[in-house]
Amino acid sequence: MCRKGALIVAFLLLQVTFSIAQKVKYKDLIELLNAKQYEMAEPFLKRYLKETTDNASAYLYMGIIYQEKSLKNDILKQTEG
Repeated sequence: MCRKGALIVAFLLLQVTFSIAQKVKYKDLIELLNAKQYEMAEPFLKRYLKETTDNASAYLYMGIIYQEKSLKNDILKQTEG
């Protein structure tokens, strides 16, 4: 019984390890970007750009995200930033 439990725990640990190490796929990310859910897409897009540097549209969307963030901020009210 103890051996069976240990095998289950080992299997679950392997599953967690593989799911964390998965790469971000642009085709999954583009769905968030097309829906204009920029706040949800930003961390995934940053991770994608660290892994892949040859996708021009990913950089374009990162610029759009930064533009949307800057439009929300009022420069005169947030002088510290």
